[in-house]
Amino acid sequence: MPLNNSRSGWGLLAALIAGLAAAGLYGWTLAPGVLVGDSGEFQFTGAILGIPHPTGYPLYTLLNKLWSLLPVGDVAYRINLSSAVYMAGAVGLVTALAWRLLAGLQPETPASGRAGAALAAGGLLAVSGTVWAQALVARAYALNALLVAGCLLALLLWVEGGRRGAFWAALLLLGLALAHHGTTVTLLPGYLLLGLVGEWRARARESGRARWARWAGGLLALALGLSPYLLFVYRFVFGYTYYWGNPRTWGDVFFLARGGPFAGQILAYPLTWDSQLARAGFGGDQLARQFGGVGVLLGLAGLARLLLDRRTRPVGAGLAVLGLGNFAFAVNYGIIGHIYLIPTYLFWVLGMAVAGAWPLTLVRHLRRPLLRGSVAAALVLALGGGALGVPAFLAAARWAQQDRSGDTRVRDLALETLAAAAPGARVYVDWESVCVFRYYQYVEHRRLDLDLYSEDPRDWAPAIAQDLAAGRAAYVGGFAGPNPPAPVQQAYRLQRVGLVYQVLGRVPASR
Repeated sequence: MPLNNSRSGWGLLAALIAGLAAAGLYGWTLAPGVLVGDSGEFQFTGAILGIPHPTGYPLYTLLNKLWSLLPVGDVAYRINLSSAVYMAGAVGLVTALAWRLLAGLQPETPASGRAGAALAAGGLLAVSGTVWAQALVARAYALNALLVAGCLLALLLWVEGGRRGAFWAALLLLGLALAHHGTTVTLLPGYLLLGLVGEWRARARESGRARWARWAGGLLALALGLSPYLLFVYRFVFGYTYYWGNPRTWGDVFFLARGGPFAGQILAYPLTWDSQLARAGFGGDQLARQFGGVGVLLGLAGLARLLLDRRTRPVGAGLAVLGLGNFAFAVNYGIIGHIYLIPTYLFWVLGMAVAGAWPLTLVRHLRRPLLRGSVAAALVLALGGGALGVPAFLAAARWAQQDRSGDTRVRDLALETLAAAAPGARVYVDWESVCVFRYYQYVEHRRLDLDLYSEDPRDWAPAIAQDLAAGRAAYVGGFAGPNPPAPVQQAYRLQRVGLVYQVLGRVPASR
């Protein structure tokens, strides 16, 4: 796919506008403090270099340690802020990707028009509901999106020009992606296809010795990308404050790293025609929620054009394989599968950009120069206006639903609990809430006297009885919902104290 580098400043400008606008949007609506569940866990494991739930996320943890050192807000805010920066970076890279695809597909069209289509792709990705939501909290998906976009851009540069640096960058980013998120495995076929296209094109212009040197450098880059996994080794050998599952053997460590506890969620739905059609319908509905029905059709049209044009067919095939791998995994995953569709959204907006800029190519077939110039100018203005106006309109429409900037409820309730809890009390809470209290104990060193218990909820009622008999105060939170387990509610009198309930005593036996 030949690349027209003339006036490439338009593409850089579009990428900067998209990335900076996304950063501003996410920063303005960012969650301000500690959060429950996985987010809360990531907020404290980064600060103490602990190992979070499978697959352990070593790269994310190491980066979170750096973010935790920033002199702005508290640690929880800083880790949330990292997601905003990562996702804004992904938006900028996707805009650059769209520009390069269009520059190779239709180099004869106005650069400003291609920039408008690329900017529209980045803007629509930025304000899509799932992407925006994951940019505001401490979760792993924003960094994953950045790594996917970076790896794809490096592979595109490798396919276009056979640049050795691009080849090495792609393998470095692939290693980092593997050290961050297990779903990278679903993208390997697409990455491999694009890599092989680059190898085929490089065969005639590269000597055997140069090829072996490039491969050796690539292996080193991949190994460097995988190096964050050494954090698992370091913590297991030299001790830890928090290591999910408290591994006792190397087998336990490997089990965590490969996501063993969640293996049953992969392909959680039957591989039958009826079931898979239903799952595909779920995925299509999620696409429509992000980009509307028109956006779904534009994405399909753009992908079709990439596959039909011989100049872009290899890249189009790579994008198709990448999207299919991620889509099939996400819609068949048993837990919150829609979040795992973010890479699919990334690939989809590239297709939307190609389809949106297609009319600029068709204008060339108009015979009258004056008409051709007028129509081209009108299309460029329409693309530019749409690139700015449509994302802005969607951002305004979705703002109230997405804005997390005033969401301090968890922090306020947790601090109320910590202030009121009796010395040496035991606190029974589920995964969602225990991460909040661990954040305050591990990061801010508050109420280290409290004993946190988040094991089997069937044990809570008898354990509370032992606490009360020993004169120890007990507090109990909700489990899989806002309310404590039913046996606890039936056996004890409870009074709300912040995020949990204080156990006041047994319910009097009825006569």
